[in-house]
Amino acid sequence: MKYFSCTFALIAFVAQIHSATAAEIVVQAGGTGTAQTGSWSSATDATMPYNGNLGVYTQAGNTATYTFAPTFPQTTTYAVEVYNSCYSPRSHIVTHVINHAGGSATHIIEQDCAVDPYRGQWRPLGSYTFNAGNTGGLTIYSAGSNNSYVGATAVRFIYTPSSNPPPTITPSTTSMNVNEGQVVALSATANDVQDGNLTSAIQWQALGQTGTGPTFSVTAGAVNFVVTLSVTDSQGASSTASVTVNVTPNTPPPTQSRFFGFDCENLEALIGFTTNNASALPNVGKRCGRYTAELLNNDNDVTLHYNTSQGRFDGVLATFPFTAIVRNVGVAPLGQPDVAHEVQYAYNFAGIQIHNSDFNNLNSAHVVVGMRSGTTTTIEGKLTRDGVSTPTDIGQNQLPKGRADIRVVGATNGTLTVYWQQPNLTGNSNNDNWIPYNGTGNLPGELPVWGQSVYIGLITYAAGTSGVPFMGLADSLEIIGQ
Repeated sequence: MKYFSCTFALIAFVAQIHSATAAEIVVQAGGTGTAQTGSWSSATDATMPYNGNLGVYTQAGNTATYTFAPTFPQTTTYAVEVYNSCYSPRSHIVTHVINHAGGSATHIIEQDCAVDPYRGQWRPLGSYTFNAGNTGGLTIYSAGSNNSYVGATAVRFIYTPSSNPPPTITPSTTSMNVNEGQVVALSATANDVQDGNLTSAIQWQALGQTGTGPTFSVTAGAVNFVVTLSVTDSQGASSTASVTVNVTPNTPPPTQSRFFGFDCENLEALIGFTTNNASALPNVGKRCGRYTAELLNNDNDVTLHYNTSQGRFDGVLATFPFTAIVRNVGVAPLGQPDVAHEVQYAYNFAGIQIHNSDFNNLNSAHVVVGMRSGTTTTIEGKLTRDGVSTPTDIGQNQLPKGRADIRVVGATNGTLTVYWQQPNLTGNSNNDNWIPYNGTGNLPGELPVWGQSVYIGLITYAAGTSGVPFMGLADSLEIIGQ
């Protein structure tokens, strides 16, 4: 394969009618609706192009990404398919993430032409709902791939056109940062294929106030809130949008220590926590003195926390600076909370996550205990910035009982320092013996984008189905600070 950079002319997406009812949107490498990070070059030595387009390639295992994101004409279900031109050696494990209205779906794809059964053909990846507009697409990640190269050629989205597509609604922004007491002034436009301009019919709502028309204003209180807006056409089709408003309070809350113990006989709901994506891992609560998360099913990697994938999270809002300590955290076989869960080549974890106060924002950090493929009973750590991360671990068989105490110190400037130790079960913090993560206390990756406040909480997840079912457990979570 030749190594040189190139620039593609823009290729508009192609809409073709497959039958009386079906249509497709094809987005080709280098065309309208594509975006990239990192270095990608023309795949001039490949064969089996799509529509004359051989696509692009990058080195396997780097941090480059390539995104195919069209303008969706309507809110409906789209069948997603990916096309790869033929070249060998390409990676056998290439991460493809589909971002859709219901969240995200991750697929690991074979790209090497010597063994790929879909070489020179469209590969189906399932059907997903996308909202009208620029609301999602498919991203190819080089991170985690093997062999020599990763390619990107074309993606298509097949759908059934609606006789009455819903209107489109476009707010002036989707998020903003304000101070307590500041007037939040917003505007939006709305259009419909049949009815034309519907801007005057936009309905607004926030903090108990409502409004109609192109503009809306509301005064921010002391906490974050969401402004919702909607519009309905003459035939009853409607669309919604939202604006997340992050508020900096005028007076920070007093320094305090919040301690969450888990003590009950049956699996009961967690008290005092905010939960994101609860349906991904429904059996989470407190039992027998512990946080308990029973991971029974991981179809489609529904529980996964990796880059753009976000499984269930249970946490509390905190402000920098802080210290967070989770005690005796790890994974165990179902019904055997005091037994280490050891399954070769499984990715099974439980631990602590620090997340941007907006759950839709892909900036976070986590430190988790468990199985990392061939590296068993270890601690994995990483920083995730804008959906990109490169995790590391402390090495194999570092935790004889498969459990650890984790301590995360968040500085005023947003940096994190991480420590761990074998579980201190005495109940006396004077017996703590903290060890810096990998000798420095620093997690790998670029510092995430934080606001003044972040969520701190617990996660349990798997990648794939090896080792499933199992339990994620923790004795307590303590957050010291504001």
